[in-house]
Amino acid sequence: MEDVSVTRRADAGLLDAATPVESHGEQPLSAASRLRGRDLRIALVLGVLGGIAGGAIVFASLREHLPSDFQLHLAFTIEGIHGHALPGNFLFYALDALFAGFSTDLWWLKLSLVFVLTCAIAAKVAVSIRFVASERRIELPAARGPLPLWLACVTLACAFAFSLPVHSHYYLGQIPPNIWHNSTTIVLMPFAVGLFWTTMLYLRSGERRYLWWSVPLAALNLAAKPSFVLCMLPVFAIAAVLRFRLGWTPKLRGAALLLTAIVALLGLQYLYIYIVDPTTADGGSGVAINPFVVWDAYSSTIPLSILASYVFPIVALVLGGASVRRSLSVRYAIGLAVVGLIEYAVLAERGVRRFDGNFTWQAIVTNYVLFVALVAALVPLFESRRWGVRQVCIAAAFLAQLAAGVLYVQHWFANSSFV
Repeated sequence: MEDVSVTRRADAGLLDAATPVESHGEQPLSAASRLRGRDLRIALVLGVLGGIAGGAIVFASLREHLPSDFQLHLAFTIEGIHGHALPGNFLFYALDALFAGFSTDLWWLKLSLVFVLTCAIAAKVAVSIRFVASERRIELPAARGPLPLWLACVTLACAFAFSLPVHSHYYLGQIPPNIWHNSTTIVLMPFAVGLFWTTMLYLRSGERRYLWWSVPLAALNLAAKPSFVLCMLPVFAIAAVLRFRLGWTPKLRGAALLLTAIVALLGLQYLYIYIVDPTTADGGSGVAINPFVVWDAYSSTIPLSILASYVFPIVALVLGGASVRRSLSVRYAIGLAVVGLIEYAVLAERGVRRFDGNFTWQAIVTNYVLFVALVAALVPLFESRRWGVRQVCIAAAFLAQLAAGVLYVQHWFANSSFV
């Protein structure tokens, strides 16, 4: 683990210790503040561009009447406006109703849906770029200048990557880092990246302020969809014990309090979904351990599906070198991705929703988080002046999954099928 004092200086965005510091002035801090301001502007601009691009895909899918989960989610919103119970992951439906002016007119609800999802995609891109910029200052504390535009664009591209088309189904059975047909997962993504970032910073520094950021982010995660939280809980608990050691220390107590609060909220949500909500509380609903039952139904070769979905992460982990292996964010993201895969493979819902694949979202969201963590950790390797075989192979793997994302959108529109 990194030295806490060094990490705090890096998190604060201060310049490298080798930079001359004048005792009578604040010039280094001002320079660092200017750099962070430029990084923020880059993140906001590219976030808006990414949101517009993603929103255009969503808008076009609605205009072309493509199959998706949007129609079902709009129906849930209309039921909520009429006073019926909203699903347990209510955030999208509440936002859709709010920005539609609580109108049940489909035109206004669709326009609101496009607006909400455009904002969510923009936020996902902007938060991801801010995360990469922050990690760059830690990995390369002597780096001069703002976040390179090429690095920000690579992070933006993460939001459009997909799994390789190795089966007859482009989507079902695969674990892409992004999806376009499910509004609640799209809304979840920026909050998942934010919670990953704040909990990782707490593991790195033990500073309580990151716990205060994590509590509302966890609540927003649950309101959007509990998928990421279901992975974060076990991984963060194990990581906190390994990082802060056994013993009831203040830092470990802080982690335990955060976990307790999240478990309490998750328990209330579970009770609402499977006992209170009349649409799901049919007496037979719930969560069961059914290894590979759902995954086997959608993939003829699970190992190939895993390989096709994690081409870039696998190549980056094998060839990334020391900067990837020692990165706390990468180790944390790997833990999340592994738990996401395990939950997808092992868990299933009982009753009529058994084959809805609602535990697939864990693997999808954590795959995106792993993409972004790896991009940040690969900065030292790709900011070197000369490229070698390693850089070429990693870049090729990334571009392959980005090209797959373009092919998937084309497939969705050409064949009127998101599967």
